[in-house]
Amino acid sequence: MKAVVRAAAVFAAVTAIQVSAVEPPDAEMPEMVISATGNETPVSTLAHSITVISQQDIERNGWTMLPEALRGVPGLHLVQNGAPGSPVGIFIRGTRSQHVLVMIDGVRVNDPSEVTRSADIAGIDLSGVRQIEIIRGPQSGLYGSDAFSGVINIITQDGGGRPSLLIEAGSYKTYRAIGSMNYKTGIVNFAASASYIDSEGFSSASDKYEGNSEKDGFTTINLSTRLGIQASDAVVADISARYVDAKSDYDLGGGPNADADANVADSESLYLSGTLRYAEPDSIWSSSLSCNYATFDREFDSTWGVDTFDGDNFESQWRNDFAVGSANLLSAGIVYSTESANGSGFGKEDADTVSAYLQ
Repeated sequence: MKAVVRAAAVFAAVTAIQVSAVEPPDAEMPEMVISATGNETPVSTLAHSITVISQQDIERNGWTMLPEALRGVPGLHLVQNGAPGSPVGIFIRGTRSQHVLVMIDGVRVNDPSEVTRSADIAGIDLSGVRQIEIIRGPQSGLYGSDAFSGVINIITQDGGGRPSLLIEAGSYKTYRAIGSMNYKTGIVNFAASASYIDSEGFSSASDKYEGNSEKDGFTTINLSTRLGIQASDAVVADISARYVDAKSDYDLGGGPNADADANVADSESLYLSGTLRYAEPDSIWSSSLSCNYATFDREFDSTWGVDTFDGDNFESQWRNDFAVGSANLLSAGIVYSTESANGSGFGKEDADTVSAYLQ
């Protein structure tokens, strides 16, 4: 319990210097989600169990990292063993963490080189995030077995707004800096953000035992950019990229002499997405072609040596939507995906999948 209180203090007890401009609120619009159907759909028309966390929710609550924003979501449980920056397990409705699909702009965060294929979200900062969609319940029809218990989709900003700068400092020698810039015209919209967090942290091992005084620090860097081009009334292109670099210290456990000065976990990940959409105004048919790529590089340095794990996945999808009447949509598509994993203790493994769907 003491560790939880301390973790909250890292981000709650801060002083801030902020330079930003606030845009006037837009007119009231229906809440929209993408993850449930693959297209922007009003939440009010869906039977799914959905929670949407908006950019306004993030700013109002002062959340800085993704795990903070997810902790209060109904039906979702997070387990984090250690100080901020340590691995986080996600459980929806009591199922296993490998059955929860996490995406950033449609790119899978689940790492094929991780034993359980679960997603590592501990180092994902909320800078540049426009919306987080959480869907509880099976979504395997659209996303495969990774989405057996639900989907979490992180959607980044796509232009608009004004440049901003935020600098914070707080307890446990915690420092955070965020900068963003946005540009939007009738044809082009562009958004970019960068964030840096560094904290000396505290020992994850219980301090009631002698010898547990070594602090478990963490550092994260997040870089994000997104570009949209309205080539014509019917053609839209969208490209996004996000880079995450996270480093954290970890202990051997919570008991006596559990501190480990040499234990460091270092991970890097890159997420790339590109989509080309074609939709004539007033047409009942629309089509899109998308390509997503993610690469993962993890290293664990401990008293026993160094373990490394590398993974990557690529997915390409061609999707066609047909309007049926005024309230129904028929979607059909074909998906090709390939992934590979390589790590200490096992050789390189590859898997290719071709699938089709109709809904």
